[in-house]
Formats: sequence, C-alpha cells, structure tokens
Amino acid sequence: MVHLGPNQRPFSVSMFHQLRCLNIIRAGLMDSQKVADAQLLQHCMNYLRQMVLCRADGQLQSVRRSTGGSVTAWSHPRVCRNWRTVYDAAEANFRDYKQDTGDHVL
Repeated sequence: MVHLGPNQRPFSVSMFHQLRCLNIIRAGLMDSQKVADAQLLQHCMNYLRQMVLCRADGQLQSVRRSTGGSVTAWSHPRVCRNWRTVYDAAEANFRDYKQDTGDHVL
C-alpha cells in the first residue's frame, strides 16, 4: 500500500496485489483441509487472469517432445525487470506516511 498526495490517498501496487493473490492460491492448494474463502480465491483467480490477459507475452516458445507429452522450452532468454526499485519506493513511502500521520500500523 502506498499513500499519495496531500490527503495521503491509499493505492495498492499491482505487483504486490498479484503476489498476495498467488500466495492465497498457494495456501489454498497446500492446505486442502483448511476451508478457504471462496470469494477471495475467486477474486484472486479473476484478478490474475486479467493481469495475464492485459500483460500477456506473445513471444513464440519452442515445444519439445518428452515421454510425458509436450514440454514448452525456454529457448529465448527473458529480460526481467528489477523490482527492487518498486520495493524501495514502497518502503520509503510507508516510512514517510508513518512519519506524516503518526500511524504505526502495518
């Protein structure tokens, strides 16, 4: 969560929302005995579906045959972003928010 502007309006960083949803889905898969919040799981699946469709990579990937069927191969290198900048900016924003508002709750 970041807070911007003179009124400290809250915003969610999309990457953090995506990672949180992946963790919610992972937790639901790992602990099948625990009753998961169906609405939250549905929200996360839909949110991640939207993110994949909006930011889909159309690069062609080679496919190779294996004994278990076909396997997609990583034949072309991917260039990932350095997300450290996003983490650092969010942490700095949170420190400023706590200092400006006196709020010490995460």
